[in-house]
Amino acid sequence: MLKCVLDGGPSSGKTTLLEEITRRGHQTRDEIAFQIIQKDPGLFKNHPVEFSREVYQAQKCLEDSLKDKEGIVTLDRGLIACKGYYLAQGIAVPYELEQFLEMAYYDCVFLCEMLPEQYLTQTRSGHPRKGTYNQGILIHETIRFLYKRSGFLVVDIPFLDVAGRADIVEGYLSLLDCRR
Repeated sequence: MLKCVLDGGPSSGKTTLLEEITRRGHQTRDEIAFQIIQKDPGLFKNHPVEFSREVYQAQKCLEDSLKDKEGIVTLDRGLIACKGYYLAQGIAVPYELEQFLEMAYYDCVFLCEMLPEQYLTQTRSGHPRKGTYNQGILIHETIRFLYKRSGFLVVDIPFLDVAGRADIVEGYLSLLDCRR
């Protein structure tokens, strides 16, 4: 299976773009962190280190489950984003996550440009954003740096309407499909 990642800072339109890619018939997987927040809303707020550990462990399980599948799948975030969040917040990266990252592989990383600040007032569940726009930019640039330093193919997805962004992703997915 070819594995692609849709990533970027908070509120960069990843989930909306993933929904459009799914609607167009491509295999996708939702963001693990959001699933964990829905299951235990207080974990993120009250125990951020435990929350982060649960996210990267669940992300690793998800990625491992894809190894024997066919086709191309696009994930809403990859393991490297977990490290990016740790670093951008000045928190030590757990050894276990570093070990997971040594085995991480992505055929393509679609990095969504941050949306203009006026779009970042609330989360997709309607709650106010916890971080500032500048914190989001720091997370975004940290994630970009980590993917590039790891040698992955990074495709920048500019700020466009959802259809325009999806057209770019779909074009690359078609190219990857030809290479299989």
